[in-house]
Amino acid sequence: MPPQQVACNGQADTQTIYLGVFLATDFSFRSCSPYKTDGMLQDYLKAFVGGMALYFQDTSPAINVSFLGSRNLTDEEERGILGIKGIESDTTVKGADAIKALMGVTLREDFVGYNKLFLVLTGLNITEEETKHKANGNAVIPSSGGSSDEDYDDYLSLSARSGSEKNVFQNVPGLSQYGTICGMSSAIVQDFGSNFSGIPSAALQVATVLGSKYKGNMSRRSCPDYEPSPTKFHGDECYMISTYGDQEKGMDCLYEPIQDAETELMTPKQFYAKYSSWTPCRASYLGSQECQTPKRTSYPHRSCKISCCLNSPFPFLTKAYGPIPAPDGEGCEKQKICVEGRCVVSKTSLGNS
Repeated sequence: MPPQQVACNGQADTQTIYLGVFLATDFSFRSCSPYKTDGMLQDYLKAFVGGMALYFQDTSPAINVSFLGSRNLTDEEERGILGIKGIESDTTVKGADAIKALMGVTLREDFVGYNKLFLVLTGLNITEEETKHKANGNAVIPSSGGSSDEDYDDYLSLSARSGSEKNVFQNVPGLSQYGTICGMSSAIVQDFGSNFSGIPSAALQVATVLGSKYKGNMSRRSCPDYEPSPTKFHGDECYMISTYGDQEKGMDCLYEPIQDAETELMTPKQFYAKYSSWTPCRASYLGSQECQTPKRTSYPHRSCKISCCLNSPFPFLTKAYGPIPAPDGEGCEKQKICVEGRCVVSKTSLGNS
């Protein structure tokens, strides 16, 4: 059906969108994860994508997120994506470099042109930094009328020399490029392989690569006109958003159901139910347990929050940690589930079980 006819029939915003997520893990993710058996770690990754899918259950048009599988990054891929780690204290990934390196990976995986996202999970910190490939002692602050990439790099170099580098390259929970689905679509997200802490950022990366096709409530990159761009990557992304933010051309791949996806997903709630020795508290704070025994009701965590305490036989040694979100997918009321620590209406077959 021609696009004009679809629009006239009022179907343009109701057709289901399909997106598959393939997860790749690096050495730091696997080292941090307490789940050492292949089957348990695979279930964690499957539940990770299942948790991501819950963030899109109330969108219009509907967004169907599926799990395509997983693998470890190769040593060569880690060197390119993570950067060479010359010193042990260097635990930061230059995110802009990582996204560039991932272009080659998506080509080799034959993901280009499809509704598939190649998503890397790492235990390392991530910034929006990009490696500068030249040295220039004559730094120039770019004018308000626009600047070249070289001028922008000089500005960041000047900021770093003046002692403000930490303000320029702050840690971010994840990174991807706006509207790249159906092209070279990739992302990198921090997660420690234990308590699904990276799911909110991973869901945000899906919303980001979907570009104008995502019409939900997640807040994506903010680009105020009156504020200078803190990084070159941010500036480039804001340019793409302002120039092509509403463009939906070239995204027809999203309407194709994914044939090679997993037919059944888990949720974080179902993961903890299957591996009951690993409670959400233990996975978040090793050696801890819920401060109070959950009530034997259908909805033990109506607030979608869990208080964890250090497990000790001596009351005076008991340590209370800050509350953690209840696992995504846990029931909190009738026909409602927890998602990101909030009790929301459940509109999916994934959920509390």
